[in-house]
Amino acid sequence: LNRQYGQFFRVATTSNQGGSTSNNIFVLNYYLNAYGSLTGIAPGETIFSARYVRTRCYLVTFQQIDPFFVISLKNHRKPAILGQLKVTGFSRYLHPYDETSIIGLGRKPKLMEEIRFKDKLFDVSDVKNPKITANFEVQEKYANSIAEFEHKAFLFSVDKNLLVIPANM
Repeated sequence: LNRQYGQFFRVATTSNQGGSTSNNIFVLNYYLNAYGSLTGIAPGETIFSARYVRTRCYLVTFQQIDPFFVISLKNHRKPAILGQLKVTGFSRYLHPYDETSIIGLGRKPKLMEEIRFKDKLFDVSDVKNPKITANFEVQEKYANSIAEFEHKAFLFSVDKNLLVIPANM
């Protein structure tokens, strides 16, 4: 997942203080001492997915409206939110497609008792205004994929124009 970048280790956390959640990104130095941080991201929500790609972090939280965040880690001392996109549903697994696109695997609640598997492609070429450029939703009730939790079940190759996601229906 490339949480390490150079001599820095990046960690995304959700903390719960008296029933109130807060999400944070911490940058630790070589000795695992706090070097930089971004705190208070999406209060009241919980991190469902984080992906580090070089000097960026892509983060999805979940509660009611579920934002996809683009976070800069270029300045290790001062991580900063570059942009966000509010989407229905959430992504449990994020995977880089190319330099400007991220694949998100997750769920979309259709009704409270009915959740469906959904695959999205996020365009992050304009980091201030990420957008969804493609999505696929399995129509079967309660469909899911082990790839949401196990990255080894996710097969992707740009060179072979191949994306394989096992699904249970």
